[in-house]
Amino acid sequence: MKENKSINEVIKLYKTGNLKKAKEEIDRLLEKDENSEFLNIKGIILRANGELRESLISYNRAISINSSEATYFNNRGNLYRELENYKKALNDFNKALDLDPKFFDALINLILLEHDKELYKESEHLCKEAIKINNDRSEGYKLLGISYLNQKKISSAIEYLEKAQKIKFETVVQHQLDILNGKQKKHTPLEFIQNTFNSYAKNFDEHLIQKLKYNGPKLIQFSIESSIQKKLFNNVIDLGCGTGLCGDFLSKVSSNLHGIDISFNMLKKAKDKNKYNELIKGDFLEYLKKTENRYDLFIACDVFIYTGDIDETFKLIKKTSSKESYFVFTTELLKKGNYNLDSSGRFKHSENYISSICEENSMEIINKNNINLRIENDKNINGQIYVTKL
Repeated sequence: MKENKSINEVIKLYKTGNLKKAKEEIDRLLEKDENSEFLNIKGIILRANGELRESLISYNRAISINSSEATYFNNRGNLYRELENYKKALNDFNKALDLDPKFFDALINLILLEHDKELYKESEHLCKEAIKINNDRSEGYKLLGISYLNQKKISSAIEYLEKAQKIKFETVVQHQLDILNGKQKKHTPLEFIQNTFNSYAKNFDEHLIQKLKYNGPKLIQFSIESSIQKKLFNNVIDLGCGTGLCGDFLSKVSSNLHGIDISFNMLKKAKDKNKYNELIKGDFLEYLKKTENRYDLFIACDVFIYTGDIDETFKLIKKTSSKESYFVFTTELLKKGNYNLDSSGRFKHSENYISSICEENSMEIINKNNINLRIENDKNINGQIYVTKL
């Protein structure tokens, strides 16, 4: 009884995010009794704390003691998936399902693994099997909708995403439905952006630069060098810095370079490049509202594609600017209107809208060019790059 109370306390500490204390408590229990369930829980805590190698050791030990528990294989499979060892992850999820053929979570994780490998057609039957096992949970419907979406089967994608929403509402799924149904909005939900880039971070640079021929950072560099006489900036902030693709150039022209992004995984990649003096996780609008820092160069490269109404952003940039400061940013080009949420899920902005916002905030456009931002579906994505003086 006392043991059950102690393990419940460990689980509570884990769920409330007190990983250090949870680890201390599970180690204390393991000193008295090295049983498989304690080792499994330790593996969960270690993985959540980013101690992946130690987590694997703990899972391996749990399985060596008890190899008949499907949950242990499922948990280790999740770790292998995070480590991008897809072969071992596949083996563990299949082993979990061999032990318990109706193990819903293991089946969902197997589907997610298929999606990692972009095997969307192949994942369909697994999604349908998940729905058969438990039609009261939303995950099977949602993942089947995603499978159809990535095969361009839009009506089927909408059907199953809507079914998922009826069971469990998710902001991210609703935004995807809004895109598919052509509903106009002012902003992309932060949760949608965060989820997208946390999952995209692993192969972001390679995919964006090599496959999509992304030109944003080079265009930012060229625009600054050709339009601004100032050669060294005191305080620079890279809004929505992502993996830090602009950091290589910006670090050469900055005495102090800050990067901010909503995605933890993207910031980890940026940190590895060692170009920024400070990296901040969060919504840059909230940061600009609260910061006492003053910047003489603001960068927003491929950022406004995630928000339509950018009035507040411009006001906050003006508010946090220092003397003789500049704002350089890119947009996807819209021919008519102010802004529009495109079927791609990205916002486009018109030249007239940008000009009017700049005028309202006393920002002088000193350079403006039409550009090709990237290639998508074998077509150039037309955009614009602006250099403004604040």
